[in-house]
Amino acid sequence: MRVSLYDTIKWIGTPFRYHVIGLENIRDGGPAIYACNHLGSAGPLQMVLSLPVRFYPWIMGEMFDYERGPQYLYDDFIHKSWHVSGKFGMGVSTAISHLAASLFNRLKFVSIDRNRGRNKDAFRRSLVLLAAGENLLIFPEEPKGILNPETQMRPFLCGYVGLCRMYQRQWGKALPVYPVAVYPGTRSLTIGKAIFYENLVNRRRDTYRMGMKVEEDVIRLYLEMKNTKGSV
Repeated sequence: MRVSLYDTIKWIGTPFRYHVIGLENIRDGGPAIYACNHLGSAGPLQMVLSLPVRFYPWIMGEMFDYERGPQYLYDDFIHKSWHVSGKFGMGVSTAISHLAASLFNRLKFVSIDRNRGRNKDAFRRSLVLLAAGENLLIFPEEPKGILNPETQMRPFLCGYVGLCRMYQRQWGKALPVYPVAVYPGTRSLTIGKAIFYENLVNRRRDTYRMGMKVEEDVIRLYLEMKNTKGSV
């Protein structure tokens, strides 16, 4: 039996997995969208390592690009979170970004190029994956939004909800979106109950309403884990 690169990464990361709460909320194997908080590298890493689901994450387009990747990673993570700067910091960023670009391309993750306004290709590929029964992993936080000190989250963008509307229109089925919160304080992540798109008022308002519902649920799940830790 051939072992995939994705499964190999999950196996290597086994000791670092978080405890998963709410697996019973997953209705079936897919297709579905999982919307999660980011928390630097914690959200993406733990979603891939900890859940028994094969994900196709939305990743910023810069991270697929060997030329744009180093500067993007330096500005977004290496300098900001690791506080490493100068030539050494850029060298570290170049090494990590090149490794990441190689992995992301081999794993066929979805490139979302928000900074260039090129999202149509990402939506088309996402719909193809969903039609094949696959699961998307999306981190909807606005990168330039104001960070909430209590939740460590930024306001959510709602554009991804359009996939639910498109999927329902093309295949006549409702697409579940699972809100998920990762909380390093208890090394846990919680999966909430599925949320579905509804045509109620108009496309713009319905998209916004569902996006806000997902955000509210992720915040609630995060605070529940945080408050549980505080009460222990």
